Amino acid sequence: MNNTRNLTRISIFTALCAATALLVRFGSSLVPFSLVPFAATLAGAALGPKSGAIAVLVYILLGLLGIPIFAAPPYGGPLYVLNPTFGYLPGMALAAYFTGLLLQKKTKGFIVVLAAALSPYLLGLPHLALIMAKVLHKPLTLKGLFMAGMVPFLLGDFLKALVAVYLGEVVRRKLKN
Repeated sequence: MNNTRNLTRISIFTALCAATALLVRFGSSLVPFSLVPFAATLAGAALGPKSGAIAVLVYILLGLLGIPIFAAPPYGGPLYVLNPTFGYLPGMALAAYFTGLLLQKKTKGFIVVLAAALSPYLLGLPHLALIMAKVLHKPLTLKGLFMAGMVPFLLGDFLKALVAVYLGEVVRRKLKN
Protein backbone atom coordinates (compact mmCIF):
# COMPACT_ATOMS: atom_id res chain seq x y z
CA MET A 1 0.00 0.00 0.00
CA ASN A 2 1.14 3.53 -0.68
CA ASN A 3 3.04 4.78 2.41
CA THR A 4 1.49 8.25 2.29
CA ARG A 5 -2.00 6.78 2.08
CA ASN A 6 -1.30 4.39 4.96
CA LEU A 7 0.18 7.17 7.15
CA THR A 8 -2.84 9.33 6.42
CA ARG A 9 -5.20 6.53 7.44
CA ILE A 10 -3.24 5.88 10.62
CA SER A 11 -3.34 9.60 11.41
CA ILE A 12 -7.10 9.73 10.91
CA PHE A 13 -7.64 6.87 13.34
CA THR A 14 -5.18 8.40 15.83
CA ALA A 15 -7.26 11.58 15.68
CA LEU A 16 -10.43 9.52 16.10
CA CYS A 17 -9.02 7.98 19.29
CA ALA A 18 -8.26 11.46 20.64
CA ALA A 19 -11.64 12.84 19.60
CA THR A 20 -13.57 10.01 21.24
CA ALA A 21 -11.63 10.52 24.49
CA LEU A 22 -12.20 14.27 24.43
CA LEU A 23 -15.86 14.18 23.51
CA VAL A 24 -17.03 11.55 25.97
CA ARG A 25 -15.51 11.73 29.46
CA PHE A 26 -17.77 10.52 32.24
CA GLY A 27 -18.22 7.68 34.64
CA SER A 28 -16.61 6.49 37.82
CA SER A 29 -13.85 8.49 39.41
CA LEU A 30 -11.53 5.49 39.10
CA VAL A 31 -12.24 4.17 35.60
CA PRO A 32 -14.18 6.54 33.31
CA PHE A 33 -16.45 5.52 30.47
CA SER A 34 -14.76 6.19 27.15
CA LEU A 35 -15.34 5.62 23.46
CA VAL A 36 -11.62 5.04 22.86
CA PRO A 37 -12.11 1.24 22.86
CA PHE A 38 -14.62 1.75 20.05
CA ALA A 39 -12.12 3.85 18.07
CA ALA A 40 -9.30 1.36 18.71
CA THR A 41 -11.38 -1.61 17.57
CA LEU A 42 -12.57 0.35 14.55
CA ALA A 43 -8.93 1.14 13.69
CA GLY A 44 -7.98 -2.53 13.83
CA ALA A 45 -10.99 -3.63 11.80
CA ALA A 46 -10.56 -0.94 9.14
CA LEU A 47 -6.76 -0.75 8.86
CA GLY A 48 -5.65 -4.25 9.81
CA PRO A 49 -3.61 -5.41 12.77
CA LYS A 50 -0.37 -3.48 12.31
CA SER A 51 -1.71 -0.13 11.15
CA GLY A 52 -4.63 -0.26 13.59
CA ALA A 53 -2.33 -0.90 16.55
CA ILE A 54 0.07 1.82 15.36
CA ALA A 55 -2.80 4.33 15.26
CA VAL A 56 -3.61 3.60 18.91
CA LEU A 57 0.06 3.59 19.94
CA VAL A 58 0.58 7.01 18.34
CA TYR A 59 -2.45 8.28 20.27
CA ILE A 60 -0.88 6.97 23.49
CA LEU A 61 2.50 8.50 22.64
CA LEU A 62 0.94 11.91 21.93
CA GLY A 63 -0.83 11.79 25.29
CA LEU A 64 2.35 10.80 27.11
CA LEU A 65 4.15 13.69 25.44
CA GLY A 66 1.72 16.01 27.20
CA ILE A 67 -1.15 16.61 24.82
CA PRO A 68 -4.28 16.40 27.03
CA ILE A 69 -6.09 13.73 25.03
CA PHE A 70 -6.74 10.99 27.57
CA ALA A 71 -10.18 10.35 29.07
CA ALA A 72 -9.16 10.68 32.74
CA PRO A 73 -7.32 13.39 34.68
CA PRO A 74 -4.58 14.56 34.27
CA TYR A 75 -5.51 13.91 30.60
CA GLY A 76 -1.87 13.67 29.43
CA GLY A 77 1.83 13.84 30.27
CA PRO A 78 4.48 11.25 31.11
CA LEU A 79 3.22 10.75 34.67
CA TYR A 80 -0.04 9.45 33.22
CA VAL A 81 1.56 6.00 33.40
CA LEU A 82 0.93 6.26 37.16
CA ASN A 83 -2.79 6.76 36.54
CA PRO A 84 -4.73 3.62 37.51
CA THR A 85 -6.39 3.56 34.07
CA PHE A 86 -3.24 3.82 31.95
CA GLY A 87 -2.96 0.05 31.41
CA TYR A 88 -6.20 0.03 29.46
CA LEU A 89 -4.60 2.19 26.75
CA PRO A 90 -1.95 -0.31 25.61
CA GLY A 91 -4.71 -2.91 26.04
CA MET A 92 -6.67 -0.99 23.43
CA ALA A 93 -3.70 -1.22 21.07
CA LEU A 94 -3.89 -4.99 21.63
CA ALA A 95 -7.61 -4.84 20.84
CA ALA A 96 -6.85 -3.09 17.55
CA TYR A 97 -4.18 -5.65 16.71
CA PHE A 98 -6.27 -8.70 17.63
CA THR A 99 -9.32 -7.35 15.82
CA GLY A 100 -7.38 -6.76 12.61
CA LEU A 101 -5.58 -10.10 12.86
CA LEU A 102 -8.71 -12.13 13.51
CA LEU A 103 -10.59 -10.42 10.70
CA GLN A 104 -7.68 -11.15 8.32
CA LYS A 105 -7.91 -14.80 9.32
CA LYS A 106 -11.68 -14.76 8.63
CA THR A 107 -12.47 -15.65 12.25
CA LYS A 108 -16.16 -15.79 13.18
CA GLY A 109 -17.61 -12.44 14.17
CA PHE A 110 -18.45 -13.36 17.77
CA ILE A 111 -14.84 -14.35 18.49
CA VAL A 112 -13.58 -11.07 17.01
CA VAL A 113 -16.03 -9.05 19.11
CA LEU A 114 -15.09 -11.04 22.21
CA ALA A 115 -11.37 -10.47 21.64
CA ALA A 116 -11.91 -6.77 20.93
CA ALA A 117 -14.02 -6.27 24.05
CA LEU A 118 -11.77 -8.19 26.44
CA SER A 119 -8.28 -7.25 25.19
CA PRO A 120 -8.04 -3.93 27.06
CA TYR A 121 -8.56 -5.80 30.33
CA LEU A 122 -5.48 -7.99 29.72
CA LEU A 123 -3.24 -5.03 30.54
CA GLY A 124 -5.74 -2.71 32.19
CA LEU A 125 -6.67 -4.85 35.17
CA PRO A 126 -3.11 -5.78 36.23
CA HIS A 127 -2.02 -2.15 35.89
CA LEU A 128 -5.04 -0.96 37.87
CA ALA A 129 -4.24 -3.45 40.66
CA LEU A 130 -0.55 -2.49 40.69
CA ILE A 131 -1.12 1.26 40.83
CA MET A 132 -3.87 0.97 43.43
CA ALA A 133 -1.64 -1.16 45.67
CA LYS A 134 1.83 0.29 45.14
CA VAL A 135 1.23 3.94 44.25
CA LEU A 136 -2.08 4.86 45.88
CA HIS A 137 -1.71 2.35 48.75
CA LYS A 138 -5.32 1.24 48.33
CA PRO A 139 -5.04 -2.42 47.33
CA LEU A 140 -8.09 -4.03 45.79
CA THR A 141 -9.35 -7.53 46.40
CA LEU A 142 -9.83 -9.62 43.27
CA LYS A 143 -13.57 -8.98 43.50
CA GLY A 144 -12.95 -5.27 44.08
CA LEU A 145 -10.63 -5.16 41.08
CA PHE A 146 -13.23 -6.72 38.79
CA MET A 147 -16.03 -4.57 40.21
CA ALA A 148 -14.04 -1.35 39.81
CA GLY A 149 -12.28 -2.04 36.53
CA MET A 150 -14.34 -4.47 34.47
CA VAL A 151 -17.86 -5.55 35.43
CA PRO A 152 -19.61 -2.16 35.03
CA PHE A 153 -18.07 -1.75 31.58
CA LEU A 154 -18.51 -5.21 30.03
CA LEU A 155 -21.89 -4.75 28.37
CA GLY A 156 -20.89 -1.38 26.94
CA ASP A 157 -17.55 -2.74 25.75
CA PHE A 158 -19.25 -5.63 23.95
CA LEU A 159 -21.68 -3.23 22.28
CA LYS A 160 -18.87 -0.85 21.27
CA ALA A 161 -16.87 -3.79 19.91
CA LEU A 162 -19.85 -5.18 18.01
CA VAL A 163 -20.55 -1.86 16.29
CA ALA A 164 -16.85 -1.14 15.67
CA VAL A 165 -16.17 -4.54 14.09
CA TYR A 166 -19.19 -4.19 11.81
CA LEU A 167 -18.38 -0.59 10.82
CA GLY A 168 -14.70 -1.41 10.48
CA GLU A 169 -15.43 -4.12 7.96
CA VAL A 170 -17.56 -1.67 5.97
CA VAL A 171 -14.83 0.98 6.12
CA ARG A 172 -12.15 -1.56 5.12
CA ARG A 173 -14.15 -2.56 2.04
CA LYS A 174 -14.60 1.12 1.09
CA LEU A 175 -10.88 1.81 1.58
CA LYS A 176 -9.99 -1.00 -0.84
CA ASN A 177 -12.01 0.68 -3.62
